[in-house]
Amino acid sequence: MNKSIHGRVEQLERRQKWFVSALALSLLVSCFAFRPSHVGATSLPALRTSQLEIVDSAGVARLRLGAPLPDATLEGKTQQRRSPASGIQLNDAKGNEIGGLVMLNDGTETLCFDTRSSEADCMYLMPSGERGFWVGDDKGKNRAELILGADDKTKLLLDGKSIWTSH
Repeated sequence: MNKSIHGRVEQLERRQKWFVSALALSLLVSCFAFRPSHVGATSLPALRTSQLEIVDSAGVARLRLGAPLPDATLEGKTQQRRSPASGIQLNDAKGNEIGGLVMLNDGTETLCFDTRSSEADCMYLMPSGERGFWVGDDKGKNRAELILGADDKTKLLLDGKSIWTSH
């Protein structure tokens, strides 16, 4: 009786090995048979829209991606931009613009953060080639500015006064 049980266990073990091998082979064949013909490329659908808003629980647009973006709002008043803008607008819980990454149609590119009353600091690139970093106070007055001019001269201004200029 021991031989028959031992023999049956060996037979079941052989069948199990064949079954596992056949299953692994089937999975391998399935992977190659049903793979996409354009290996490496993904064909995800494109989402095309002119504006996307991320809103908070009160329905206020806190982050806006747009082309174009609406003009900035500050304390409920619209602040018209000097040129239509596209990019990313950041808003506070009241819907006031508090910063963004914006490309104006006139060619200006800016990354700015604002206080409740004015722009606080900006990195910018002007169509002329001038670029710089600007820091202002709560009244919008220039407090510090580092400018690389289109002529490749560098300037440092504090409180609107030139501190250093390269020659």
